[in-house]
Amino acid sequence: MWKRRNSVSVNVLKIMAVNLNLNTMPMLKLAYRFIVVLLLFLASAYAFACKVLPLPNEYPIQELSYRDELVVVYINRVANVHSEMYAYTDKFEGKIVKSYRGTLNVGENIVASHMLEEAQAACPVHLLEGEAYLMVLKPISGQLKYSRFNLYVNSKSKLFTTYVNALQANTRGN
Repeated sequence: MWKRRNSVSVNVLKIMAVNLNLNTMPMLKLAYRFIVVLLLFLASAYAFACKVLPLPNEYPIQELSYRDELVVVYINRVANVHSEMYAYTDKFEGKIVKSYRGTLNVGENIVASHMLEEAQAACPVHLLEGEAYLMVLKPISGQLKYSRFNLYVNSKSKLFTTYVNALQANTRGN
């Protein structure tokens, strides 16, 4: 009798195990699908992320157009836009502190706005009021524009002094 009861309980356990596996398979498939969808979502969000352009050791002055203005500008007012993905400066008012190239004069008040351009994963320019930046301005149809692809360097950056010293030495040599 003991053997029979034991074999019945083993058979019941086998049946329960089969039912358990059959019942948990859809849950495992659902969990697997959820994980795959989550990974795809995270990967797609990363694909839309912008990248800050790295600052080189030397300022790439040779990459500038002959019409470009290379200046240090103190930012008085900014019109910052906060979109769903990024915060960027649409337009700013400022004063030229130093001019290394172009026709803008020290002390001149300017208004500049961002260029409409394809992002190509480069982060948009985001400027702060009350700070100075070394930046490239492009005169286009009588307006000053700035690009996300030209370096803009905050005066608080370690490389700002390096760039400015090199530009001053280059200016004296010419």
